[in-house]
Amino acid sequence: MSAKYGDLFSLRLGMRERVVYVVDPEIMKQLFSSPYLADRPEIPFFDIISQDGHGIGSRPYDFIWKLHTRIVHSSISKVIQTQLDDMLHNSLDHLFKILDDTCGNPYAPEESIPTIILMVMGSSIFGHKYSSVHDPRLRLIIWLNDQTTSGLNPFNPINMIPGLKYISLPFFPNYRDLNQAKDKMLAEEFERHWANFDGNLRDIMDTVIKELKSDEDGMKLRQEQGKDFLQPKGLLMSLFTLIVAGQQTLAINLLWLLLYLAKHQDCQEKIYRELRNNTVGPEDFVHIENKDMFPYTTAFYMETLRFVTSAHLGVPRTASADIPIRGYNIPKGTTVFSNTWSMSRNAKYWSNPDVFLPERFLNINNKDSLSIPGFYIFGYGRRPCTGHQMGRTCLFSFLSNIVNKFHVSLPDGEYPDMKGTANLFIEPPKYKLLFKKRY
Repeated sequence: MSAKYGDLFSLRLGMRERVVYVVDPEIMKQLFSSPYLADRPEIPFFDIISQDGHGIGSRPYDFIWKLHTRIVHSSISKVIQTQLDDMLHNSLDHLFKILDDTCGNPYAPEESIPTIILMVMGSSIFGHKYSSVHDPRLRLIIWLNDQTTSGLNPFNPINMIPGLKYISLPFFPNYRDLNQAKDKMLAEEFERHWANFDGNLRDIMDTVIKELKSDEDGMKLRQEQGKDFLQPKGLLMSLFTLIVAGQQTLAINLLWLLLYLAKHQDCQEKIYRELRNNTVGPEDFVHIENKDMFPYTTAFYMETLRFVTSAHLGVPRTASADIPIRGYNIPKGTTVFSNTWSMSRNAKYWSNPDVFLPERFLNINNKDSLSIPGFYIFGYGRRPCTGHQMGRTCLFSFLSNIVNKFHVSLPDGEYPDMKGTANLFIEPPKYKLLFKKRY
């Protein structure tokens, strides 16, 4: 389409307003660096589930968004440095038990990967150590996540016809139960953490509590003045957004990683040899603090992210003012998409872009993922993915520890379609793999 319409073009989708698509990375960088293209488009479903305050996923680009994003980003960084490794270890132990029980028979990893990812998210945010995948606290998070993901579908009638959110019809989903369950869970977790806080940071919620307690007097004063910038309920919604967004993106990308691992046996062998060359034994756990010792493992998952580009149109933004660009004008209120998939295949940045080649990342894998030219998987500019550091860390841990324990392969005669299906994300095909214990 870009060959016909150029690197910046607009389309009208049905009865909606026009949307703008950016294909050229340089135009995207110029636009996404603008403070006037950092809002999110209105999603009616978000209005329904955010009645007590919007989180960073749906707030406009304002002072409160910047404050909340700083708090959440700082909280994630602290958990990565102190607690995440143990949380990943516990979650992977549950996954390994599931894979052990397959006894090397064909198994569809989509049956367990989304649940295990939610286990990581629940542990890192709320500090839970789940006894099993049937833990009631985990099952509640799974239900909330599934209901929210379904509601965010662009083809949800409420998102297509915003006025429907004000109408109660018998054949529409009733989101009252979802809202009540979500608010109850978040309130209980907040109250538990607030009451038990002793200064030790055990999870992301603890770090948020520390921020609120350190400014408790100022928060009360601003509330009296009607200027509650910290807005605890909005912060709680931000943590819930982390669960939903983190599970969806991590699960899809991990399922792609496993499929590419099975397809590219030579790459899998290189990862395994890298582990052994760094004295990782078959019963050892690969710790995230040692990830710099495994450049090829990092290069493999980075190349998979580039090659698949599951978030093929990025996350849309909305212009908060008219924006002139390259002789055009993007009117206020216009939604803008970046064609991230095309950028990941742009020959200006990638030699042989249609060839799967992890080695291309060997010289750049220690860079911040937001600063690699042509690599915009985690967004760009003023509103990149808040959890990109945690996402990369989790992918490394899952990939390295799975390869250390199992040889992953496709069943004989199985050749899944590697193109996937383009929906909100490019989703992998349905497939089964063989997980054979190495020892």
